[in-house]
Amino acid sequence: QKVSSIVCSFAQAGHDAPQLFEMVQEVLVERAMSGFNPANTASVAWAFAARGHDTEEVLSVVEERVWQQGLVGFGEVHLVLLCWALAASKYRGPSDSQGRDTLSMVEIELRKRRLKDMPDSHLATLTWAFDRLGHPGG
Repeated sequence: QKVSSIVCSFAQAGHDAPQLFEMVQEVLVERAMSGFNPANTASVAWAFAARGHDTEEVLSVVEERVWQQGLVGFGEVHLVLLCWALAASKYRGPSDSQGRDTLSMVEIELRKRRLKDMPDSHLATLTWAFDRLGHPGG
């Protein structure tokens, strides 16, 4: 959880810190983000994408985590951060046996929630993310 706070702080401050992000990436991949909750998972994805660091390995681990834990524990903001990170990185991970990818999972989860209560800025970000990745759910 501290790792998430550190990389988010650097990303928010606009610091590239390539050595820090490389070290964090190694740890995240090695430990498969063990112990990360949904907020930390989405925040790490956002931080790597926001600073333009090589995100493929990190997003792959993020997706594995999402597929293992599901999206029920993700708050609205964390779903938005996750989608933004995937789209900003133009990352399209593997699909399951039914052809669903992570964005499809998010779409299914969002349909269960009340979209009309979601702030316009979140809806705009989600629409942009789905469109950028050519996802029909946008």
